[in-house]
Amino acid sequence: NGSFVGMVKFDNTAELVFPLTAKDNITVEILEENLNEIVAWGGTCFQPAIKLAIENPGLLNNVTAGGSILLITDGENSKAARCQITDEIIERADTLNTTLVQGEIG
Repeated sequence: NGSFVGMVKFDNTAELVFPLTAKDNITVEILEENLNEIVAWGGTCFQPAIKLAIENPGLLNNVTAGGSILLITDGENSKAARCQITDEIIERADTLNTTLVQGEIG
């Protein structure tokens, strides 16, 4: 259907777990397997995850039709300056026609 998915895990840092890949049944199964193995060991810092998603060539940086970043978190974003979502990040996401959605669990 033309959809792509990727996965980044984050705590105080961000790590690419699964590069942007065409969505099909096999991709969904692989993502589910990866999701069950993800463990984050730090605080909650959104900025590194968003920056990785919009700057990494394997993720939204090469998408021309736009996309969405879904942040699934079990905590509130840290108040530390290095964790804040800056105007620069918002402008970059906007130029990529990307929306940001946050979901909290736990």
